Amino acid sequence: MEPILGQSYGYGFAVGLGAAFALVMVFITKMLAKYMGQHQNSERFTTASRSVKAGLISSATVSAWTWPATLLSSGAWSYAHGISGGYFYAVGGALEVTLFMFLAIQIKRRAPAAHTIPEIFHFRFGKWGHIVFLCYCMATNVLTSALLLLGGSQAFAVTTGMHTVAASFLLPLGVIVYTALGGLKATFVSDWIHTVIIYCIILVMIFYIFCSSPLIGSPSRMYDLLVEAQELIPAPGDSYLSFRDKDMNFLAWSVTLGNMCSVFGDPGYAQRAIASDARSVFEGYLMGGLCWWIIPMALGSSAGLACRALLNNPASVTYPNPLTDFEVDAGLPVIYGMTAIFGKSGAAAALAMLFMSVTSATSAELIAFSSIATYDLYRTYFKPDATGKQLVRAAHAFVVGFGIFMAALATVLNYVGVTVGWLLSFVGLS
Repeated sequence: MEPILGQSYGYGFAVGLGAAFALVMVFITKMLAKYMGQHQNSERFTTASRSVKAGLISSATVSAWTWPATLLSSGAWSYAHGISGGYFYAVGGALEVTLFMFLAIQIKRRAPAAHTIPEIFHFRFGKWGHIVFLCYCMATNVLTSALLLLGGSQAFAVTTGMHTVAASFLLPLGVIVYTALGGLKATFVSDWIHTVIIYCIILVMIFYIFCSSPLIGSPSRMYDLLVEAQELIPAPGDSYLSFRDKDMNFLAWSVTLGNMCSVFGDPGYAQRAIASDARSVFEGYLMGGLCWWIIPMALGSSAGLACRALLNNPASVTYPNPLTDFEVDAGLPVIYGMTAIFGKSGAAAALAMLFMSVTSATSAELIAFSSIATYDLYRTYFKPDATGKQLVRAAHAFVVGFGIFMAALATVLNYVGVTVGWLLSFVGLS
């Protein structure tokens, strides 16, 4: 298929928008240092002075958990299985973040001076317990990072014709810059901006699809189109309007278990608990889990279902054919559904959301890996007497090094032929 958009869109988002965000974050970091005295040191880089309020904690939780897989797979599940797809993805993902709230509360109660969660394991279980958990944390960082850039690079490549290698290396470039310079506080600010943009696009999309679109325009019309879609290509279960789908239930169970590991094994979520004000942990994580639930549920129930409902309409990107297995596994129903409804501007809006999710979640992974590598490897086993300046330099080096590693890993997985849907299922099984 011909790309929906030109390569200029892909490079414009990856390079232009990425550079703009990097410059804005660097400017904010400089202003905080100049007028609020928040000069960068090892404590502030890793913990943001442990004073972040509930609003930023919730937006950062939403942002860190809004992977490209959240945007793409929720729509793919709804396209393939109907209304149950987005619902099961949303419930399965919100559960883990809400449960993590209790661990976050205990971190603030029992280890308020900790820098990372493996550091707590070191005090509790000693050297070998620390090393084992550190390996799990790093493995989670690697798998999560692969999911982020794999989903982003494949969607950019298919939608704009941009080369997957270029997308893999250019998408995280701006993130590496502002994360290395601004630390955890910069990621909180950027997370808030990214989350607001994603919600604005989703709100416009939902109201247009179900209220004023000439192709759908109402929930009853969507219902009728899904009934027609069932006659054209039967759903795996009873229908696209039913929850009686064994394949969907097994898939949701597998991914829910995988997400449990992704949250509890990813040091990035604990990093937000460590950075938060003690009174803000409960409210921040609870609001974050509830607000995150809206994103996959809304995308699956609008763009994902629209892609299925309009397959027999010339507005469909693949008309008169259904999507191929690769297109579904790559999570393209969301982009195709928005294109069918809005035209090329819909594809551009989908790419904007995807760019926001890739960059915000990538910043969370970068700062998480940098923190554990600095405090749990460098300071614990290699240089216990490291000064604050040495720790900051090490943190900068780990941010840059892990960013390059993420891009290289995504490139390898692209050439091997792995899709975001396959890797999401693999995380659950492993």
